[in-house]
Amino acid sequence: SAAFGRVDEEGKVYVRDGEGEREVGSYPDATPDEALQYFARKYDELYASAHLLHQRLDVPDVSAKEIGDGLKSLREHAHEPNVVGDLPALASLIAELEAGLTAKRQAESAHRAEAKQAAAAEREKIVAEAETIAAQPVEKVQWKQSTARMRALLDEWKAHQRGKVRLDKDVESAMWQRFSKARNGFDKTRRAHFAQLEQSRGEVKHVKEDLVVQAERLSTSTDWNATAGAFKRLMDEWRRAGRAGRADDDRLWERFRAAQDAFFNAKDAEAAEEDEAHRGNLEVKEAILAEAQALLPV
Repeated sequence: SAAFGRVDEEGKVYVRDGEGEREVGSYPDATPDEALQYFARKYDELYASAHLLHQRLDVPDVSAKEIGDGLKSLREHAHEPNVVGDLPALASLIAELEAGLTAKRQAESAHRAEAKQAAAAEREKIVAEAETIAAQPVEKVQWKQSTARMRALLDEWKAHQRGKVRLDKDVESAMWQRFSKARNGFDKTRRAHFAQLEQSRGEVKHVKEDLVVQAERLSTSTDWNATAGAFKRLMDEWRRAGRAGRADDDRLWERFRAAQDAFFNAKDAEAAEEDEAHRGNLEVKEAILAEAQALLPV
């Protein structure tokens, strides 16, 4: 580097710059060679910084912004620098850095565009699935699974929002409006469905409570045949009534079955007593038959 400068009789140091030369400074109380080497070392440090920055261009983890910030600082120090060295070589290296920075920015821009496209496609899948769930016919919806899946889709959406890839504001806003509309529509349909179901279950509960009252009233009847037919009709009505809430259904069914069992157990007990009473008649008739057969052995 020192070969690109000189020191005059007064100790001033010069560097070749283009077709001429310019003064870069002086180094008091030093020999001409020491003064020249001092400014040559400053050039070497500046060139080494530029070379290191050039090497970082090819490192994927180093962003174009980092390179740009380093190049900005380098330009400030390389503008008519007070150094001695091959200034055209330094200028050429800086020019390569600028070209490399432009290419790196273009590559990053292309990568961001691809990442945005991929992120938009993933968001579109989330929105489309939410719309599909919301569009299901009410009678075919599996509410537990669909509600859980809709919540999971919201969690996926939030995870994408926290990710590194940001969609354009207008694109994200349009997708969110569709997603929100699907979620709100599904929630509204679910609330309406369960409100209607609750009302229907209330009506069924009322019907079954009335059937239980009738069954308990009949449980002590001794009109066996008529009451057995009445219980059969009540059972048919119970089946046609549908479902109340599970807890209500279980509770009412226990009362209904207890009343039914009480009647049929009493009926069976009465039949058993009659059978026992008739067993004596059977024995008498069998004795008469045996005697008759002895009298007239045909």
